[in-house]
Amino acid sequence: MCAAIAAADAACKVAYVIVRDVRFAVDLAGKAYFTLTGALDAIQSASHAANEAAGDRIVGLEVIAQPSPDLRGRLFR
Repeated sequence: MCAAIAAADAACKVAYVIVRDVRFAVDLAGKAYFTLTGALDAIQSASHAANEAAGDRIVGLEVIAQPSPDLRGRLFR
């Protein structure tokens, strides 16, 4: 959970991105995740910074360019 907070913080400090959803530990076996939106180059910079900040504590990171409207409805509550 601490790695997700550090990763989200680093991502927001590096690029203009919007944190859309954050889930911490509840029903996730102590894990956490967050989703960001923004321009593709900003998201790529933010994801690199998040990955660096979390180090080996990150489980996965995915950049989805132009997600379909159906997927957007499921990702962002």
